[in-house]
Amino acid sequence: MKIIHCADLHLDSRLSAHFDRNTARKRRTELLENFSRLFRWAKENQAESILIAGDLFDTDYVSASASNLVLDVVREYREITCYYLKGNHDRTDVFSDREDLPENLKTFSEEWTSYDISEKVRLCGRELTRDNAARIAEGLETDPEKVNIVMLHGQASKSRSEAGIPVYLEALSGKNIDYLALGHLHSFMTERLDERGRWVYSGCLEGRGFDETGEKGFVLLEIDPETGWLDSRFVPFARRRLFTLNADVTGCVNSYEMIAACRKVLEASEASPEDLCRICLTGEVDAGCEKDLLLIRSLLDDDRYYLEVRDETRYRIDPEAYRYDETLTGVFIRSVMQDPALTEDEKAHVIRAGLQALRNEEVQP
Repeated sequence: MKIIHCADLHLDSRLSAHFDRNTARKRRTELLENFSRLFRWAKENQAESILIAGDLFDTDYVSASASNLVLDVVREYREITCYYLKGNHDRTDVFSDREDLPENLKTFSEEWTSYDISEKVRLCGRELTRDNAARIAEGLETDPEKVNIVMLHGQASKSRSEAGIPVYLEALSGKNIDYLALGHLHSFMTERLDERGRWVYSGCLEGRGFDETGEKGFVLLEIDPETGWLDSRFVPFARRRLFTLNADVTGCVNSYEMIAACRKVLEASEASPEDLCRICLTGEVDAGCEKDLLLIRSLLDDDRYYLEVRDETRYRIDPEAYRYDETLTGVFIRSVMQDPALTEDEKAHVIRAGLQALRNEEVQP
């Protein structure tokens, strides 16, 4: 028996904080396509069930196209049972007005709900709130003679008082749990729960921004219902990966030299033209250095799906060199360097932005 554990798909995410409008629109479509692609993978690999451990959607507003796609895909793959547990981002009533819910879509509530996936495999799930998380194990019924899978969405915690909605691990220890399927964290993670079972975050299927780099995918469980043998492994699934790369441009005097430094970093990375890359310019450069981010990005693009360049350099500035400089640049640098209200980091940030503005270059926040 094969079961897929996934979470945090965040369908219909606007993505406007991460990308330009055109890229955000394309990425929203691709994330929706991932849902169909997941079911197709499940069918091709003989998986019988898909567990969605929360945050299928991203906000309270879910478009008709997104909700229709989910139901149409589940209905199309009627041989695969989809177990959907809501997370903190999911709208509570997204399907409440639908009378055409597929029979192979199973849901949960704020009380423990159990499903017998097979004669020897039981799935239990509960949609957590701040209130019921404090009594998380209350009402949980597992069978020591069965393979017990428990599904929850929240922050794995050793303390009941942590911020957010905690999954209090100590309360679940010793409850005959073989596999605790969790959602909320967007990277794969697993540790032992107790002598019998493990808790596992599948991570998200695909990163949405540059705070979600690394391999993304789902966990595949393989279970022998007769012997109780259970094995699980992470399966990379992302169509596109996200990379944040640092290019040290110390000593570079112009954009052309910086482009060469960026190309070396790109060539040495694992990023393909189909991935999304952010290159951060780092190191120290002279205040007189010519640095045009738009030009750098344009010449680096080379038909890549998405590439952005961010300036995180520091200017190497000798205050004495500007003591008597009466140009606008000199006056500006002296005023910033002499401002007692600014920290050294703040001075560096203000000087970088100011010099970019003075040279009609792209100003980054």
